[in-house]
Amino acid sequence: MTGSGPLSVCGAVLFAMSAAALALPDRPDERAELFATCSGRLDALATRQRARLEPDAGDSDRLRAEFEMLLDAVMPMAQEAGVVEVQARSWRHRGWREVAYLMATADYNPDRTKAAWAWHDMTLQISDCRKVLL
Repeated sequence: MTGSGPLSVCGAVLFAMSAAALALPDRPDERAELFATCSGRLDALATRQRARLEPDAGDSDRLRAEFEMLLDAVMPMAQEAGVVEVQARSWRHRGWREVAYLMATADYNPDRTKAAWAWHDMTLQISDCRKVLL
């Protein structure tokens, strides 16, 4: 049988789904950094969405809370690997600053090309975080 039946379609869908998912780091300290950074990114996005009364603010805030839950779960192992709580806060703040800076650049940079690239970069960062969970 050639690859044109329902099983090959199902296999292609599964392959596409696995290719779209972002691989989790193996080490707990790297996972903690990813979860904290994404928490900060989504917090910045939700803050903007709430300020603009956008309906997606609740979704962004729920994803942020999921990253916080994952961070809380991995922190004991990350601490065994040498991560201190202040480092997790620093990663969270860095994620927030990254997205906030890109959104401000997209909104206020008079160079529309730079503004478009900033929006594109911000969208990619948020998308990478979403891929971890979805």
